[in-house]
Amino acid sequence: MSLTRSFFGSQRSVGSLPRAGAALAMVVMAATPVGASNVAVIGAGSFSPSSGQNWCDLLVAHGHECTLFPPSGPSVPLTDFDVVVDLSSDWTDPGGSLKSYVAGGGGVVLWAVAPVQLGVATDPTVQEWIGANNFQGCGNGVIVAEAAPILPGRTIGTTLTVCSDTPCIGLADTSGHPNARVVARCDFEESILILRNTWQRGRSVFLMNGISPAPHGFPDDGIILNAVRFADGDLDIPAVSTWGLVALTLLLAAAGSILLRRRRGGRDAVYPGT
Repeated sequence: MSLTRSFFGSQRSVGSLPRAGAALAMVVMAATPVGASNVAVIGAGSFSPSSGQNWCDLLVAHGHECTLFPPSGPSVPLTDFDVVVDLSSDWTDPGGSLKSYVAGGGGVVLWAVAPVQLGVATDPTVQEWIGANNFQGCGNGVIVAEAAPILPGRTIGTTLTVCSDTPCIGLADTSGHPNARVVARCDFEESILILRNTWQRGRSVFLMNGISPAPHGFPDDGIILNAVRFADGDLDIPAVSTWGLVALTLLLAAAGSILLRRRRGGRDAVYPGT
């Protein structure tokens, strides 16, 4: 079941399959992606007022559960969620809840100015779990620096998009963070526009402001969905459902049984003249 809850009020949007047909649906969709996450989205605030709902709509449309919090931050423990998406231009996380969340194995996706508000340029602990030491803008092309796992099928060195009309907000300087991986960078500049990192037991992803759910930004929702999957720790798991794995196991077992019978038949056969 997928569900969007909003802590702005009591309004809910729900997308689900009827329980009575759930078993049949699981069989029919045996090759569909798995790994639906319970996601907390912290709204962007004045920087982009509608972004929070747009992100939740995208996540729900792809089977995730999404809870939307105001830009002032979450009002329940982050441990209730698989992934936290921080879009906020207001929340500074004064209690350091994201640090504890990532250290305990949680996944965080940061967008646009969120790392700036959290103190990426001044707070060593924030720098550790994000994987960067500063922020820097970009006014040129966005170049692919890593083909996988967030940008599968993209060739390293090609242009992903261009930050010409609206400068993109990026990060800078991954020194001291051995697990940080630059996924996309600014052409002719040192800013990092997509960054992934692992720290202690958790994971984080930074996405520049140009990447937003279509049609509001760069038209590739797959980047956002892959960022959430990486944050939840299941991006490298084959995109096959549990029923698909069971079916594959049974098929391999049947094939092995047939092969074994054939081999036994060959050994036990009596040929003329022997």
